[in-house]
Amino acid sequence: DGDAGDDDDDEDGELYRQLAAAKRHQQKAMLKLDAATAASRMAERRRQLSEEGKRLKEERLKKVADESVLSDTTQFVVSLDAAVAEEKEEQETAAAAAAVLKA
Repeated sequence: DGDAGDDDDDEDGELYRQLAAAKRHQQKAMLKLDAATAASRMAERRRQLSEEGKRLKEERLKKVADESVLSDTTQFVVSLDAAVAEEKEEQETAAAAAAVLKA
């Protein structure tokens, strides 16, 4: 009868070992799932940051281009004003010379 009790203890021990092994396996699976979830979140965040970086770069390039166009336009207007002033001065000089010749 003592052997039957030992067999029960052996069966119980084996069940506990199997249960412990199953729990370890479950814990490892949960850790892998957590790691995969974290990796997925990180990949998504990297993608979002990459898109945001591209958007900011495009905005910065557009701003630089806009500033360049504005600068070029300002230089053109200044040059045009100078040319108009020079032309007006030449016309005034020519008018004065014509008035002197008439007199």
